[in-house]
Amino acid sequence: MHRLTESIIDNATIILIIAHPDDEAMFFYPTISRAKRLHIICLSNGGYDGLGEQREKELQRAARRLGASATCVNNAALQDGPHAWDPSVVAANVGPWLHA
Repeated sequence: MHRLTESIIDNATIILIIAHPDDEAMFFYPTISRAKRLHIICLSNGGYDGLGEQREKELQRAARRLGASATCVNNAALQDGPHAWDPSVVAANVGPWLHA
């Protein structure tokens, strides 16, 4: 791993923004497992197939195992399913976390 990347992972608070619970593990685990301070923002609870509540709990368990915290935004306009999300709604829900 590049030294700059190592420095960021070791010293920065990392905010990981994902669409669905389990994306953190499927796509980012090798990197985030090394993070010292991590907060996961999940935009949907992944409830397209009716398992949203269960998947949200699984996200919280995964975050605890990583020593991280997690927030599931769960905005009605950002629900899981076969449709595109409005970029302005995504920005409105992500922006406050980036400016905190």
